[in-house]
Amino acid sequence: MTEPVHRYDWINEIGEISGFGGEYEESCRQMVTAGLKWLEQNEGPSTEFSTGDNVFAQIDEEADATDELRTHMVSAVDMDPSPSMLHLCLKHTLYANEIGWEGHVTQLENN
Repeated sequence: MTEPVHRYDWINEIGEISGFGGEYEESCRQMVTAGLKWLEQNEGPSTEFSTGDNVFAQIDEEADATDELRTHMVSAVDMDPSPSMLHLCLKHTLYANEIGWEGHVTQLENN
């Protein structure tokens, strides 16, 4: 099986995920990128998203895929992320996967 080739470029115009900058933000971006790459090859947890300015995500926390995805995302960084940091990155990963990378970039550019 060939590995999909998709680039997840974090251009300068993209707003921060975390709002904390520095290494914290870089770790968030690394986890989101790792999560998106994992989702290219695996079926993720079922998720429902609300519409509007503040996106709400309801994630199937009982799904094994949720734990596998989280584990993969944590393995991509050289730190032990807090539960809230990981949850934020998981939501961004699943939402970017849902609307496409370009759509996610556009949303982050506008924030």
